[in-house]
Amino acid sequence: MSASSRDPGREAARGTLVAHGVLLPFVVAAWAASIAYEVLIGRRLDPVAYGTFETMIGVLAVPGVIAGGVQLLTARAAAAGSATGPAWRLGAVVGAAATLVVTALAPVLAHALRVPVAAVLAAAAITAVWVVLAGLRGIAQGRQRYVSLGVSFIVENGARLAGTALLAGMGFWGPLWAVLAGALAAAAGLLPELRVAPARPAGSVADPGRPGDLALYVAGGALNAALPVLPLLLLRPGLGTTAYAALAAMSLLGRAEGQVGGWLSFALYARLVASPAAHAGAVFAATARLAALAVAFVAGVIALAAPRILAVAFAGRYMAYLPSLRLFAFASIPVAVFAVWTTRVQAERDGRGLALLAGGLALELGAVALLSRFGIAAALAAQAACVLPLVAVQLRAGRTARAAPAPGV
Repeated sequence: MSASSRDPGREAARGTLVAHGVLLPFVVAAWAASIAYEVLIGRRLDPVAYGTFETMIGVLAVPGVIAGGVQLLTARAAAAGSATGPAWRLGAVVGAAATLVVTALAPVLAHALRVPVAAVLAAAAITAVWVVLAGLRGIAQGRQRYVSLGVSFIVENGARLAGTALLAGMGFWGPLWAVLAGALAAAAGLLPELRVAPARPAGSVADPGRPGDLALYVAGGALNAALPVLPLLLLRPGLGTTAYAALAAMSLLGRAEGQVGGWLSFALYARLVASPAAHAGAVFAATARLAALAVAFVAGVIALAAPRILAVAFAGRYMAYLPSLRLFAFASIPVAVFAVWTTRVQAERDGRGLALLAGGLALELGAVALLSRFGIAAALAAQAACVLPLVAVQLRAGRTARAAPAPGV
């Protein structure tokens, strides 16, 4: 077939799938280190300490989206071959402001979440380091340097695992400080990216972005992060210590599915901002289909291996919650696939899509709050039921975008 007879949209989609494939071994290796880290925590921490640590991870997810916004802003500038300094400086200012807010509200947050004030202050310090790491990852992502990006994932998760092993006996503080050590190690490994001269990747039509884009990136990231995290925090007051620890353990396994969305989002964003509008629909649709298949596979493995997972990871401590764990595995499918839509919204700076995300989150939280009185299983079912319609809209949007001609074509 001659080059002129090829479908450019199909070629763009194929290139995106290749990019996902390049990142896959790095993400799998990093995920394995992350699981080993979580297993080590689950076996060494008692239910009280484990619940406290998972609460802090939930707290970190919210300010951490600011770092995610910085990464996307920096990645767009890198994809356009522009200097990334202005994007990074803006992100540093916003990140510093968020760190100060968390620090000022530390006593209030600690009281509301029933954790030590010092733990909230540690979370503020981690957020500051994440902003620096995000800027470096954004440079590699925008330039489509997927190997450098993937290595940083392995370094971060490997350092977390090593740090947790070395800091054994410190309760929840050991793994929390290990999170900080992992971020510092990954940032150090990406410093060589700063020595590479700015250059537009081959075929990229990306614009360098605007400072105002950061608000949309952060808003989209916050909504996407809140989708799996806020229900967990919302359920805590009504659960006993052991029941909440069991729910936190389920959330850990649900993050395995979330890793699928994270894996696909890196290359998807870089390819969407670099691709002509006529090819974006095909790029998005190919990734959405891959996400649905991959997440369903991971959920099936978790559901089938649930007894063994609980025995190995948590010494059988939460075996009474086995049915809820299996339900959680499948309830997490739409949440993970939903991350792909968030990436499209951010790449295309789609305000309407952002509004749909916000509506979906509000619907989900209302349903979880209403049904949580009937137990964990009812709340999880409500979460899945609320997100599924939005996933259907997402997939339909991909088909529509792929079918629509580009302006002027």
